[in-house]
Order: sequence, then C-alpha cells, then structure tokens
Amino acid sequence: MLRLKFNNWIFHHRISSAESLSRVLSRPFGSFIICCLIAMTLAFPISGSLLVKNLESLISKVIYEPSLSVFLDDQIPESKGRQIAESIKNWEQIKDLEFLTAEAALLKLGEDSGFGDLLLRLDTNPIPATLLLTLDSYLSYEDSEALGSQLLAIPEISNVIIDHAWLERLKNFLALGYRIIFLLTISLGLAAAIVISSMVKLAIENRREEIVVIKLVGGSDAFLRRPFLYMGLWYGFGGGVLASNLVIFAEALVISQVDALLLSYQSEYKFISLRVVEAVNIAVLGGVLGILGAWGAVIRHVPQIEP
Repeated sequence: MLRLKFNNWIFHHRISSAESLSRVLSRPFGSFIICCLIAMTLAFPISGSLLVKNLESLISKVIYEPSLSVFLDDQIPESKGRQIAESIKNWEQIKDLEFLTAEAALLKLGEDSGFGDLLLRLDTNPIPATLLLTLDSYLSYEDSEALGSQLLAIPEISNVIIDHAWLERLKNFLALGYRIIFLLTISLGLAAAIVISSMVKLAIENRREEIVVIKLVGGSDAFLRRPFLYMGLWYGFGGGVLASNLVIFAEALVISQVDALLLSYQSEYKFISLRVVEAVNIAVLGGVLGILGAWGAVIRHVPQIEP
C-alpha cells in the first residue's frame, strides 16, 4: 500500500513537471525573455565574483619581501645618517639595510620611475638621505607598521613609508569586493525570485477556472501547487543555464586581452575560467530561486481560490 502511494506520488510529480515544461515551451518568446531577465540577475554577481577570485589568486602568487623606506631629516649630515643606520642595522626585524645619500636616493628614484633625466634637471634635490630596510619575511603588515612607528620615534627620522602597503590595501579592497558581491547576489537573487513569483501569479490567475474545477472534485492545495512550482523550477533553471552561457561568452571576449596584458608583465598566470561544476551549480541555484519564487506565489494565491 505504501509502495503504491509512493509510486502514485512519483507519477503525479512526473506528470506535473512534464505539463509545466510543456506550458513553458508553448510560449517560447515570453519564456525566453523571463529566462533572460533571470540570467542577467545571476550573471552579474557571478562575473564579479570570478573577477575578484582571479585577482585574489594573482595576488597570492606575488612574491615580495616586506620593506621600509626611511627618510632622514634634511639637516642631518651624512656622518650622522650613517651612525643612525649602524644603530638600527642589528634590530631583529631587519634583514638588510642600505644607506643612500640624498644624491644616491635621487638617482635610484630616477632609475625606478624612469624619470631620471627629468629629476636630474631639478634645481634642488627633494629627496633626503634614505635608509632602505629589507625586513624578515615572517613579519606581517601590522608588524611593519609597528616597526615604522618605532623608527619615527627617532628624532632624526622624518618619515617612514611601508613599501608593500599597496598590496595590503589591494587585499582589503578585494575583501570589500567579496562583501559587495555577496550583497548583490542576495539582492539580485531576490529580484529573480520576485520576477518568477509574478509570472507564476499570472499563470495561477489564467488557470483560475481549472483550479476551481479541481477543488470541486477533491483536489488538494498541494496537488494544485505542483505544476506551478515546477513552472518556477523550469524558469529558474533556464535562467541559470543562460547565466552560465553569458559568463562563458564574456570570458571568451576578454580572455585573450587578459592573457596579453599578463604576458606584457612577464606573468605566467592563467585566467581562472568558469568550471563545469560551477556552471551546473549556477543552473541549480537558478532552479532553487525559481522554486522559492513560485512557492511565494502559490501559498498566497492558490488557497484564496475557492469554488
């Protein structure tokens, strides 16, 4: 008896899913537009997430040694500057130290920036004597900041720049990017569910007479909900499949330019593309959103229709 009930339940679900799919396909243009709307709401945050993931992976491959640029006061003579360099050279956080006179610091800045000729034409040298500190690799960014504060406590030191601060800022920016994308995903996912809910509500109204007849012959609300839930599933699943294809298409448009850009920086990094498993997950996510949107419509409107 139990097996018979289970088989009947499976049979009814198969009939409902097939009937709902048939109704969705019977309106190809309208269904395609709905799926496109859902696809766009899913593709945007997914593309953003893929971009942030690539940037995070690229940053993780950057090899650098934490370092500080320490600028001495303009009025400090070279001999005093060298004394200061010797006094801090043996600090445990410092791996290597290089003392640069004001002239040598200006030349180095010109070499690093590519504006050497322009800097040499200046009437006065804006760069003071400089200490270039290479720190132990185990030091975190917070440790580098603490060391910088220690150095600034020395009266002859006017400024300290953490050379790898840009990398820490970029990491913070990526963390912020993930949070923004998460909020966008929730917001646009709700928008997709609302679109599906509206379409299912319209379908319920169009089949009002049919629902009344089924209720007259003893059909339950659960029985009546099934085709509409499957309708939401098909809309959402179709939107998810389209979203995956939109992301793949966008990748195909930009990947050659991205590879060329990375090659110009002599990087061997390979762009992380959307994997098959992720594409399937997007389609499943679309289906889940479709069911949720449809459920929101049927639990409100199906019980309100009475014979």
